[in-house]
Amino acid sequence: MIAHVPLFSVVIPTYNRVDLLADALATVFEQQFTDFEVIVVDDGSTDGTLEFLKALPRPILVLRRPHQGPGAARNAGAEQASGEYLAFLDSDDLWFPWTLDTFAKVIRNHGHPAYICGSFKQFGSRIEVADEHPAAILADAFPHYFSTWPRQLVIGAGMVAVRREVFLSSGGFSAAAINLEDHDLSLRLGLSPGFVQVLAPLTMGWRLHGGGVTRELQKSARGCDVLIATERAGGYPGGAAWAPVRHNLITSHTRSLSLESLKAGELRMAWRIYFATLTWHLKQGRLRYALLFPALAVLAVFRRQRTM
Repeated sequence: MIAHVPLFSVVIPTYNRVDLLADALATVFEQQFTDFEVIVVDDGSTDGTLEFLKALPRPILVLRRPHQGPGAARNAGAEQASGEYLAFLDSDDLWFPWTLDTFAKVIRNHGHPAYICGSFKQFGSRIEVADEHPAAILADAFPHYFSTWPRQLVIGAGMVAVRREVFLSSGGFSAAAINLEDHDLSLRLGLSPGFVQVLAPLTMGWRLHGGGVTRELQKSARGCDVLIATERAGGYPGGAAWAPVRHNLITSHTRSLSLESLKAGELRMAWRIYFATLTWHLKQGRLRYALLFPALAVLAVFRRQRTM
């Protein structure tokens, strides 16, 4: 007898977020579309996460591994998944009851695309998303992700569904302890056939967290380093023909991060990112950024000296 292959494998990495994980799982179990399996990857939690998962009344696959970060945890879940598509959700975020149903209809209506991106609403308290309602599906289809340029899409890991074999063949998420691993994945999937952006309804609640600005900047800077190094090594698809698009996509992240680093007083980090991408910016004709950044950096040094 051939085992049933679910349409979705829901992969949730988690680390010391047992209370938030309970909220996230509750929204998965409330899905209107039910042809899915759930895989939770406990990334070395020490807060009772494993005991909570073992006590759940619903059958799920639990993977336990030493702490390595969300990218490596998602990859571990993907390797054990049996679904046609991988649908990722972070343990601090939420889905709406219609999320998987929306993805399933998009998959059917658009010929099983390789890559689907949903839409999100940021929230701090659950009450901010409690009144959301389903809406008619509005989606834009593209031959692949690179062809979405010059749109600058916001894509987080918990917003996407990816065909499992495409994900695995791309190498999956970066296992490094970085931010921007979702953008690295998008670049790896850049020419995979079929990309759909779901504009409506909302598919994810993206929980806002406070604190740790410098630490997050450093993780984002390491993420930028990965994007730049991978591009220079020829690690993304498309060759010379798609290099201008890849450079635009990468610098859309590095540009904002370099300016945020200046504001935070992380001058060395800001200059490193600036010099690493200056040639790409000049080729794009972004002279305003190329000329304005050094002036802002000098101003940041002056302000720093005044406060010392």
